[in-house]
Amino acid sequence: MSNRRAHQGGLALIVIMLVLSLFAGYFLVMSLRDRPTLAIEMRTATALKTATEALIGFAATHPKLPGSLPCPDTNNDGSGDISSTNCVSYIGRLPWKQLGLSDLRDGYGECLWYALSPVFRTALPVASRTATSNPINTNTPGALTIYDSRGSALAAPTNPVVAIVFSPGPALSGQDRTSAGSTTCGGNSNAAAYLDTAMAINNATGNGPSSAFITGATSATFNDQLAYITSAQLFGAVNKRVLAEVRGLAQPAISGLRYYYDQTSPPFRYYPWAANAASLGAQVSMLTTGLLPYADLSAASGFDTATQTWLTNNGWYPFIAYQVSTDFAQGTLYPQQCGAGCLTVNGFSKAQAKVSIGTLSVAVCSINANVTSCPYP
Repeated sequence: MSNRRAHQGGLALIVIMLVLSLFAGYFLVMSLRDRPTLAIEMRTATALKTATEALIGFAATHPKLPGSLPCPDTNNDGSGDISSTNCVSYIGRLPWKQLGLSDLRDGYGECLWYALSPVFRTALPVASRTATSNPINTNTPGALTIYDSRGSALAAPTNPVVAIVFSPGPALSGQDRTSAGSTTCGGNSNAAAYLDTAMAINNATGNGPSSAFITGATSATFNDQLAYITSAQLFGAVNKRVLAEVRGLAQPAISGLRYYYDQTSPPFRYYPWAANAASLGAQVSMLTTGLLPYADLSAASGFDTATQTWLTNNGWYPFIAYQVSTDFAQGTLYPQQCGAGCLTVNGFSKAQAKVSIGTLSVAVCSINANVTSCPYP
C-alpha cells in the first residue's frame, strides 16, 4: 500500500511540474510576443510627452505673446499655417519645426497630430487683443473638451483643455494615407485618414459640443492616443515667465521692480507702494500689500514697450499681487538692509518685495552696499 501511495504521489508531482512548465512556457511566449507592443507604446508615450513639453516651453518663452501657441500644420511641411490673423485649421499635424523639434513620430512611425484652442493662436497679434477680447492671461480657459471611452466628459479642472497632441497609430480600415507629395512625414494632410471616431465623436473634426475629442481603448475602429495640455499646466509655466518680467530681468536690472529700485535716486532708493483696485495701477501711499503699481512702473520705464503692451492688452495686471517690505519702501534710507520688515518667500527670508499670481510667488531682491547677493542673476 505504501509503495502504491508513493507511486501515486510521484505521478502527481510529475503532473504538477508539467502543468507549471506549461504555464511558464505560455507566459514566456506571451512576454516575448508583447515586447514589440511595449516598445511601440514606449515610443509613442515618449513622443507625446516631448511634444506637450515643447508646446508649454514655446508658450512660456514666446517673446511677444507669452502663453500663445503655433497654429497646426495643414500642408505637411512641419510649420503651422495661418490665414491673416487666424489658423487655416485648428486641427492638423504638429508644427514640429516651430517647436525646435525633429519630426516626432509615434511607435508606428507616424508623425503626430495637434488640435489648438483658437484664442491661444500666435496668429492673433498682441495689438489685436484687449483685456475683454481674446486675452491670454492666467484666467483664460481652453476650448477643447476631452471625453472618455464611455462618452463622458472628463471632470474639471481637466476640461476644457488648451491643446491636444495625437498619436494616430496605424491606418484602420477605410483610411487612405496615400502620399500627396514629397514631405518629411509622408502621407497626406487629410485628418480623417489618421484620426478616428468613437461614440459619435470624431477626432478629425472635433465635432460635438465644445470642440469634442475622445480618448479610449484600442480597437478595430479606434487607435488614437491623446496627450493634452490643461490651463493649469500651461500657465504653471507662463505665470513664472510673467513674474520674472515683473520682478526684473538681468543684473544689473533692465526691467520691472528691480529696475525701478535701481533708477530711484539715493538717498531715497526704494520700491513703490502697492496699488489697489480703485487706483488704476497707481501706488497708494503707505499701502504695503495689494496689486502691482503698474502705472508707476511704466512711468519709470520699468518695462520695455513690448512687455508693457502684452501685459496691458492681455489683462495680466489684475492677477498680479504685490507686497513691499517696510525696510525697502519709500522713505527708507539707502542703502537699506533687511530687518524685521523683510519678507520670507519660498524659504528666502530676506525678500525686499514679493509678487504673486495665485499661489505662485517670487521674491524681489536688489543689490546695494549692504545686500551683496540675491537668489537669482
